[in-house]
Amino acid sequence: MQDLIRDRRRSGFVGRQREITAYRDNFRCPPEDPAHRFLFHFHGVAGVGKTSLLRRLLQLAGEHGALTAQVDESAASVPEAMEAISTQLARQGHPLKGFDRLLQRYRQRRHEADSVVATLDGAPGQPGTGAPGVPHPAGPVDAAGPVPAAQAPPAASPAAGIAAQAGLAGLGLVPGLGAVAGAMDPQQVAQSLDRWRAALSTRLRSHDDVQLVLSPLQALTPAFLEDLRGVATAVPWLALFFDTYERTGPVLDAWLCDVMTSDRYGALPANVVVTRAGQQRLDPARWPAGDFAAELELELFTEEEARALIAARGIADARVVDEILHLSGRLPVLTSMLAETPPVRPGGADPSGTAVERFLKWVADPVQKAAAQAAALPPSLDEDVFRVAVAPAAAGLYGWLRALPFVSDEAGRVQYHGVVRSAMLRVQRAQSPQRWREQHRALAAAHAGWCAELEASLPAGNDVREERWLDERWFGHRRYETYHLLCADPQGALPRARRDALQAADVGPAETRRWAQTMEQAGTDADSEPVRDWGRRLLAVLGEGPRGVVEVCTFLLREAELTEPERVLAYTLRGRERRNADELDASVADFDRALALDPAFTRAYAGRGQAYVLLDRYAEADADFTRCVEADSDRAWSLTHRGRARLYLERYDDAKADLDQAVELDPSPMSWAMRGEVRRVAGDPERAIPDFDRAVEAAEGDYAYAYASRAQCHAALGRPEEALADLDRALAVDPQWEWCWVERGRLHQDAERFGAAAADYTRALELSPDYAWAYANRGESYRRLNRLDEALTDVDRALELKPEWSWCWGERGEVHRLAGRIEEALACFDRAVELEHDYAWAIAGRGQCLAAQRQVDAAIAEFTRALEIDPQLTWVLETRGAFHRMADRFDDSLADYARALEIDATRRWARIGRARTLGHLGRTAEAYAEVEAVLAEWPDHADGLSLKGRLLSLEGRHEEALAALDAALAADPDDHSLHGDKAETLMELGRYEEARPHVAAALAAGPEDGYARFDDLLLARLTGASPTAGRWAEAEAAMLADGVTDADRVQARLMCRAAGGDWAAADAALAELASAQTYWLLLKDVRALFSMLAATPATAAADLPRIEGYLRTTDDLLRELPGG
Repeated sequence: MQDLIRDRRRSGFVGRQREITAYRDNFRCPPEDPAHRFLFHFHGVAGVGKTSLLRRLLQLAGEHGALTAQVDESAASVPEAMEAISTQLARQGHPLKGFDRLLQRYRQRRHEADSVVATLDGAPGQPGTGAPGVPHPAGPVDAAGPVPAAQAPPAASPAAGIAAQAGLAGLGLVPGLGAVAGAMDPQQVAQSLDRWRAALSTRLRSHDDVQLVLSPLQALTPAFLEDLRGVATAVPWLALFFDTYERTGPVLDAWLCDVMTSDRYGALPANVVVTRAGQQRLDPARWPAGDFAAELELELFTEEEARALIAARGIADARVVDEILHLSGRLPVLTSMLAETPPVRPGGADPSGTAVERFLKWVADPVQKAAAQAAALPPSLDEDVFRVAVAPAAAGLYGWLRALPFVSDEAGRVQYHGVVRSAMLRVQRAQSPQRWREQHRALAAAHAGWCAELEASLPAGNDVREERWLDERWFGHRRYETYHLLCADPQGALPRARRDALQAADVGPAETRRWAQTMEQAGTDADSEPVRDWGRRLLAVLGEGPRGVVEVCTFLLREAELTEPERVLAYTLRGRERRNADELDASVADFDRALALDPAFTRAYAGRGQAYVLLDRYAEADADFTRCVEADSDRAWSLTHRGRARLYLERYDDAKADLDQAVELDPSPMSWAMRGEVRRVAGDPERAIPDFDRAVEAAEGDYAYAYASRAQCHAALGRPEEALADLDRALAVDPQWEWCWVERGRLHQDAERFGAAAADYTRALELSPDYAWAYANRGESYRRLNRLDEALTDVDRALELKPEWSWCWGERGEVHRLAGRIEEALACFDRAVELEHDYAWAIAGRGQCLAAQRQVDAAIAEFTRALEIDPQLTWVLETRGAFHRMADRFDDSLADYARALEIDATRRWARIGRARTLGHLGRTAEAYAEVEAVLAEWPDHADGLSLKGRLLSLEGRHEEALAALDAALAADPDDHSLHGDKAETLMELGRYEEARPHVAAALAAGPEDGYARFDDLLLARLTGASPTAGRWAEAEAAMLADGVTDADRVQARLMCRAAGGDWAAADAALAELASAQTYWLLLKDVRALFSMLAATPATAAADLPRIEGYLRTTDDLLRELPGG
């Protein structure tokens, strides 16, 4: 019946035609039309009809096919506003399923985070009972990052690695602790961590859960908008309404502005129309543009509109109409109310009475009249509250009350219109102050009784912070109890209300805001300036920012005349909030103040211990957690946190002993995971894995941190596929965890899947655009993909974020080196070494730059220095081995490769390098066997295939050599040296035309390469052309510049002079070569040239005897070599 009555009233809506027309016409404008408005903002004084207009517009939106939802002052936070919208859309058949699931998860995780504190609190002034608060994070938010594969700097101690990587607490989620520690500055990393997320990360099961609890807007809003976009595709319009915006605006306005005008949370569908009604105008600082918004002020009804409304209610008597106009002052809400129930006798009203008094006189039934008055006392009421508020005879009138024109109904609870209720309260307060007090006391007692009933079903707490404060139902009853007590006795109830504000602050800012609003409303309704002022001041200091609870605690400490136990709690709360805001020194100072007042308050020890951990003051943290353990309440929590502090102190046995006890007392996901972490960091990943297995099992698979830590164990044990699978599981639980995306990228990178690695780093950067570690790692992937410009861009961005990061300077140097910018590369490596004197990788990179400048001995000295710092650097051993070979120090070369393979028998580059050196010495059978072994594991290894082709060619197996070179080119078509090898093999076979495109390709790729230029001239010579002496001289000069040893340079002169027909110079060079320190491969290359010159028809017959002599000399030199 009530719904039908309301429908009839809506159909008879009178007035506001300007506003209705503007709103209706907007649905006729597509969103792309510049005339379309996405926001309507109506403002005006209380009672001007804003809520009634919104109801009419909501009906109008439905008539145009819109889905509709309305938010009012019952929403005290943005999540509650989103929930209200979601609930109403679901009723219309369009649920926001993803958002609803995430919201439910938010509530569960919030409860977990709050309850861990509640179970540990001790009352100030009594023995402490435990250590509340939130545990240390599950992993780093931003670490400096590991060094490139095979390029790690020397290992630091495990604890130093943990401190550097995780700063705040890192449970060591970054693999390769030693490598990372050597490549970064621990202070630098500690400063860059996200302290705000630190407090909850190990208690909750994923990074995503931490975001939900500490930053619900950032986590919930994207999901909300994504679901809205899905719904919007199925309907013409989505119409969202926000009523009483003067109350909700302080909480919702910044968020709503972001949602509508920025990309911070994602896109809002274009067919959404937002309508707001409140007492204030649009805030010009936040909503400066008018091209998308319509702002309309609602005035009092014109006399014409008021008369039309009265006539629409069937009132024709002029005297009654005039009386209504007089009494209402044309205020729409009073005009409507008076017109709904006009006087029986037009002249029966007392002109001196208020409109509300007049209305109550027109209710003929005295029971109804009294019920209407009494029901105005509660700020809102359901049937239970109604029965307490009214006389027993009126207990059955709740349905009647809901049908009154000034009563709004939402989900079983009703509220009076603010103007009407205020007037009714003034009347009752003035008529009988005694009855006013008695009625409010009765309502307060009822709410107190309901609180007591709820307490019986809730976990027991204590006098300071109890589980009951976390229960929304109990909190609501406590709030209304306090409201009624303040109305009954403002002065007497104010001290308790102020103290309870501290309890509300302990729960959170939304609860604090509700409490302050309740105090402000009670002060207004009871006409108590002190109470009203306290509520307003609390709201003012709470503000909208993240420091609200800090400011509330400061205000209460200064103004509230707290008892000593309450001051202890206030300092403890402020310390907690300052810790979460990264004000760590101030946080410790607050905990110190709390403990100075109550040395037994365990909660303060627990909070200070966590702050000490964030400050890397692990010994002091250990001492505080020991006090918590000695308090002997919830020992599992305290032992877990002390175990973690001892882990950072490298007291692994003590840490494990604590965690063994914690697991026995409370085999929770967190306790299992912490013990696994101790074992992993202490160097026992095999035994750590079962602990992580148990953590995952206890969490029913919903524990991203445990999966990620187990992945580290698998990686340390050389099981990359298992590690990758666990990281996939972690990301399935928490796809927003940017660190995990980077770590998965590292695994791809180690497996040389550089494209997949770069994609993972890109995903991490989408989640965290200022994530230096992700930029640096993606830069490395791009470098390995030879995308050097992109690599440099990423590394430069990483250095903007972390300018003192030695590893990143080294990576930048490597990019410049590969791009041929040797001076720039040297400057970067020098900067890296300046920042970290023992940075072996950067020292070795400097050696590579010196080698590129043909300073081979200086380069080898740098490689040796790097290996003195870290003898395990296999890539430096391989590189030094290659330069020893270039310097014709073959025994040293073989020794370096042997040492590299001793460290890691799977090093393919060491095996290929060893094969090359063996080939130089003529030990081709050994070299060939080594290459074949490599290709058996990596059949597409371009360097292995190239060397195989070279060895086969040297043995005269040219067709097999060509097949191997073709395979090498297929594996790496950009390696111009492969074209040169194939061209030389084809020229040896006399297949000159086939050789021509390969010569051209090699020369195009390396126009300054001496050997490419030589092959170009040689092909011309073999096919009958006569390159000029000048061109031969240019090629010789380039080859001499490439030479390292005297033998290399003699070989270059001999080959250029012989091929160019300068026989006298060739004779001299050959004689010099015969007396030089040569090796087998050099002589074989020379002999191959002589054989080609002897075989080509282009060689003059007169030159053949000389060439045949050269061949005999070369064969003699080969026989004279050891083993020849």
